[in-house]
Formats: sequence, C-alpha cells, structure tokens
Amino acid sequence: MGRSLRSARHAARKRNPRVIAFIDTLDKRRPSAETIAALEEADRIIRDPNVKAYTDIDEMFAELRAECIK
Repeated sequence: MGRSLRSARHAARKRNPRVIAFIDTLDKRRPSAETIAALEEADRIIRDPNVKAYTDIDEMFAELRAECIK
C-alpha cells in the first residue's frame, strides 16, 4: 500500500532534510521580491538603448581591461 504525500515527506525529511527543503521551495510557484526586482531590472537594461551591450566576450573583456588600466 502506498504512503500519503504527508507521510512520505515526513520519512524523507528524516533522511535528507535538504532535499525536502529544496522541494518545498519548488512548491512555491511565486518568485521572491528580490528575484522579481532583478528580472525587472534586467528587462529595463535590455530595453535601454544607452546601455553598452556585447556580442563578443573577448571584446567585452578587452574593454574592461582597458578601463582598469586607466
């Protein structure tokens, strides 16, 4: 006979509480306020034509190194 979800979680919590804690976070379908703010910031950056963007990582690092040397 199968276990109920509640009893299965209880048994698993004793064996590996970190896995259960991770599973519990997945059950929360809503991102945290910090995650939402980061996603909104990324969206603003993507849409801002004044933000420098790179398609070549070597070019990006070359420019960063040049700025650090100044």
